[in-house]
Amino acid sequence: MNEKQLLLRRVAAFTAVILCFVGFLSAMGYWQVVGGTGGVVDKSELTPIPAARGEIVDTNGVPLIVNRQSNNLVFKAGLFPASTDKAARNKLLYSLIHLLESRKIEWLDKLPLVFDAKGKIQFKEDSDTDIAWLKSREMLYVNDYATAGDCFNALIERFDLAGYKPADQRKLASVQSELWHQGFRVAAPYTFALDVPADLVAQIKEQSAAYPGVDTEIVPVREYAVPGDVMPQILGRVAALDPVEYARLKSKGYRMNDVIGKSGLEKELEDTLRGTEGKKRITLGRDGTLTETIVQPSVQGNTVVLNIDYGLQKWLLEAFADYTENTIKDKRLSYASGAAIILNPNNGAVLACVSYPTYDISKYAEIMGDLAKRKDSPEWDRALMSAFPPGSTIKPSVAVTALENHVITSKTTFYCRGTYTLGGTVFHCPQAGLHAANVDLLHSITASCNTFYYNCAVNLGIDKLNEYRTFFGFGQKTGIELQEIAGVLDSPEYRESLGQEWMSGLTVQAGIAQGGNAFTPLQVANYAATLANGGTRYVPRVVKSIKSYNLTETVEEKAPEVAAKVPVSAENLKLVTDAMRTFAKGNASLRSDKVDMAAKTGTNQRAVPGQKGLVSDGWLISFAPYDKPEIAVCTFMELASGSSVTAAFTRKVHEYYFSRSTSFAKPQAENTLLG
Repeated sequence: MNEKQLLLRRVAAFTAVILCFVGFLSAMGYWQVVGGTGGVVDKSELTPIPAARGEIVDTNGVPLIVNRQSNNLVFKAGLFPASTDKAARNKLLYSLIHLLESRKIEWLDKLPLVFDAKGKIQFKEDSDTDIAWLKSREMLYVNDYATAGDCFNALIERFDLAGYKPADQRKLASVQSELWHQGFRVAAPYTFALDVPADLVAQIKEQSAAYPGVDTEIVPVREYAVPGDVMPQILGRVAALDPVEYARLKSKGYRMNDVIGKSGLEKELEDTLRGTEGKKRITLGRDGTLTETIVQPSVQGNTVVLNIDYGLQKWLLEAFADYTENTIKDKRLSYASGAAIILNPNNGAVLACVSYPTYDISKYAEIMGDLAKRKDSPEWDRALMSAFPPGSTIKPSVAVTALENHVITSKTTFYCRGTYTLGGTVFHCPQAGLHAANVDLLHSITASCNTFYYNCAVNLGIDKLNEYRTFFGFGQKTGIELQEIAGVLDSPEYRESLGQEWMSGLTVQAGIAQGGNAFTPLQVANYAATLANGGTRYVPRVVKSIKSYNLTETVEEKAPEVAAKVPVSAENLKLVTDAMRTFAKGNASLRSDKVDMAAKTGTNQRAVPGQKGLVSDGWLISFAPYDKPEIAVCTFMELASGSSVTAAFTRKVHEYYFSRSTSFAKPQAENTLLG
């Protein structure tokens, strides 16, 4: 060995000695400074305090979604058997799992392994992210092509589970692997079971010696304060983060066991409702005792006040369900369905919005499997997520466009012979009573003459026709706070996107919104509101205001937002709405002695896959009182076999709304607790 190598060895040895000495001094200093004053402190860490979500109330302060206190079973690392003492940990878990299962109480089981009907272990379906983690370097460190059996055997070996039956091996492995996954330690307690009954909590506390480190934590739980089937698509639901959501949101402070909005307002207003988590310091003493000190309390999320009147919403749903189930005769789909919407035309406030059929979202976890199998798709929001041709309800907008662009006047007539021919193609007008007659604007609305609007469309041209339809909001999202679709505004550009050429016959069809046009009930309702208020299209709003959790502060007041102004004169618009008023007074199913309204019906015919012939959907738009409108209503009923059905129902809606002086709760005073 040369002198250089010898010198290097001496330096290395000296460095090692110095490092050991420094480490010894550091340990001594720690015990003297931290543990020496009484000798009680071993380790101290900060841990989060979950925040309760904000509540959701209706326009009168009626609670819709609230929080209640719940007991969760949690493991705390200070007293819980260490990961190195696998036998003790497995014994405790085995006893606790069987205790809960004997009471038919669920515990959090996230292992993506299940037994099939033959008792063979398999990967759980739709669990790719969990399976990838199980196989990863962080957990089992097995090959990507490892089977479920390979992973199961690796878990048995890792957690010393050989002495247990296969079913118990799987359960123990589920908890053990999740403890590892979540980094179980003093500052990171593990949640084992949610919302356990109080008597079970008492039993575990009485047997604390058998369950060291098993404790309870009082947490807020989301609860529906009203029946869950009244507006499930609007309110939405919360659930635990899935692995994909956690990977995306952990940088924003979300934790693996957090809940998040999954649908409806719970999802769309997540940032508003979530609240701000607090902090507490957990200290583990040298004698094994745990103490917790709140450093920063959590702050509940903001309260969301809706424009929706719960009483009106509930009545509208019940009336719609009763009417459609008992009146609609065409049962080729074997179920009744549709939507009904009531807007305030003066500011865009959504007063009620029903999608039918409905379901009880408060029981979602229990019924989700059955929901997926139902042909009537109750989870689907037909008011905002379905689009259909609007039938003759489109005609007032075409009349407005034609008047404003000097294609017609109030006295213009078109001769209706029952058909309209363009380029050899014949288009029909089903109103036999008008055949061989000159039809003017008034009668084109009251008798719903197709020929009149075929002529208007051809003389206007598709570009001008669609320019005004854009002003009215057709074929575009309304901007409501909820998930919605844009629908389809048929146009040369749309046809080009399909690889098709725009034909002149499509312009004729566009006059009565056939062809490729398909709009949502919400778009059609907002169009009715725009006609009612003189041509201003507002953004529909479900949310009225955002308040602090204790209602002492208004965080945000949702002012009306104008989306567009239709370029139409008051004179021309009045010509059209006067005709709609005349129509309402002359329609036997719609006419009311109690309410002065304007309205227009519409019938859409379409093919249904697997069914013979065409089915008919019924539409109706309306607003009232005519001279000073307070509400605009859109009713859409699938398979209604014509618009007379929607007319009779819409009359009921108006009469109920304007006779409701004692029907609903009075608005609650500002800055008062909700009862």
